[in-house]
Amino acid sequence: MKKFSIILILLFVTILSYSQNIMEYSKVIQAEGISAVDLYSITKSWISLKFVRPKKVIQVEDPTKNYISCNASSIYSYGTLQALAYDGEVHYTIVIQSRDGRVRVEMTNLIHENLTTNNRNCNLGLLYNIDNQFTKGVYKSFNNKVAKDIKYKMLLLFDEICDSLEDFVKNPESSYNEDW
Repeated sequence: MKKFSIILILLFVTILSYSQNIMEYSKVIQAEGISAVDLYSITKSWISLKFVRPKKVIQVEDPTKNYISCNASSIYSYGTLQALAYDGEVHYTIVIQSRDGRVRVEMTNLIHENLTTNNRNCNLGLLYNIDNQFTKGVYKSFNNKVAKDIKYKMLLLFDEICDSLEDFVKNPESSYNEDW
């Protein structure tokens, strides 16, 4: 019973430490003079224009709390022949919350999933905000190198998303073409 208690405590501490280090990017976009309700409406319009299938992307939306949560994915490739086994997708969650005069955008839950025809050892899964996440196995050094590359490329994607949303918030009418 004593061993079971120790194992249970160690398992709980490990899960707790990893859950606090999930990779996450966050940015607050200032939108002075725009109400939270209007910002919610603007961000929902942005999602409908930005994503191919917005109804499939939006997972949770709460207009009373001005909250939208989206699940999306992006194609990933390391870019070299030696890393073809890592080619696949990175799934992620985007959370957008609106308040009077500002919008907070978060990207979290980065999950790497390689193609099903590739080596399963090259499927990295959930990425954490630590430098050397992978400490065991034959592929650990290359897994860490690829994880670092994914985090960098997802940061670039997050910056693109934030820039696009910020431009749209500042000028939502620019996407509507009156000359049709």
